Amino acid sequence: MLLVQPYTPTHAALLARRNGLRVVGSVDHDSIGAAAEMSEATRILGMGSVTGFEIRARFGEGTPLAQRKLNNPDSEGVAYMTVQGVPAPAREKVAEWLAPKRAARLTRTLAMAESANKILTDLGLEPFDPQEDMVGISQYANGGGITERHLLAAMASALIRGFGRGPALVQGLDSMGVEIPESLARVLSDADNPHLMYDLLGVLKANYLDRIYIQPTDELPSAAEVVEFADSVGAIATYAYLGDVSASPTGDKKAEKFEDDFLDELFEYMESIGLRAVTTCPRATPPSSLSASTRSRPPTACSKSRAWTSTSLASASPARSCAAPSSRTSTRPRGRSSRTRPVLRGSLPAPAGPHGSPDPRGPR
Repeated sequence: MLLVQPYTPTHAALLARRNGLRVVGSVDHDSIGAAAEMSEATRILGMGSVTGFEIRARFGEGTPLAQRKLNNPDSEGVAYMTVQGVPAPAREKVAEWLAPKRAARLTRTLAMAESANKILTDLGLEPFDPQEDMVGISQYANGGGITERHLLAAMASALIRGFGRGPALVQGLDSMGVEIPESLARVLSDADNPHLMYDLLGVLKANYLDRIYIQPTDELPSAAEVVEFADSVGAIATYAYLGDVSASPTGDKKAEKFEDDFLDELFEYMESIGLRAVTTCPRATPPSSLSASTRSRPPTACSKSRAWTSTSLASASPARSCAAPSSRTSTRPRGRSSRTRPVLRGSLPAPAGPHGSPDPRGPR
């Protein structure tokens, strides 16, 4: 579990239950480290669990997709994928497969931290300590990953310390050339904002990360390798659909076009490498940011290619709700083995009461 995310696995499971979900899971960047705690927490709460990991992969090699932005704002030809439903006996094998990728990403992120600290010192601000303020806030020592969010959390905290809270922070960011969305200008200038670091992190990710970003190389498997590995451990590899973004509720994505203009081509490539599932995240791409025609395209494409779809929730700030989206639909293709069917929300009975009988109050 990444501590730059606001919840431990146990806390996330409890919040999910209180918000009416019957299944909850953990899918961390380059890490399966949260799976055991998540599974145990959901067992105690009488919920189902699906655990796995998220990884970036080289996508569309040898095709035009390799020169396009897919679902990744930072890189062309690199896609976010998730591997879901990892069986408990396979977790050790997954951790071993991910270990060198985690190490390579840490090395690259430490190099980006040097660039971030140069910016801070050029501004006359105190730099941060990458080991203490970046690695130290993570669970890297326990199998967790280090991402750009850890780096930007450290940089955001240093900027808040250096510029101060309130209007002075916004003025300082303006002097750096940071573009602040109108919707976030007020919260960033609020000296009493309890979520200030998370809000600033999102702005930096959307509008400043490219100044220090180093493109990944050695840490990236190919999409076909991810599918092959997922199949080998009895899990489900998925493509994480983003869609064209006009507004980001978390402030960490700027308006930009992604895969919507070439979904048919994308799904043809997915089918060619055996990638049979798509996951969507309403928190990352809310319906309000998409046109009606765009909203209908992923389910239509999934139906045409007979791919699975699943829905997930993500929260990168304690200010974001864990409530389930109103839509509870999924597309089930014909002819797929039940072995590969992911657990979907609403498919389990209500949590049990104190003596094992169904709880008449339902999930809480």
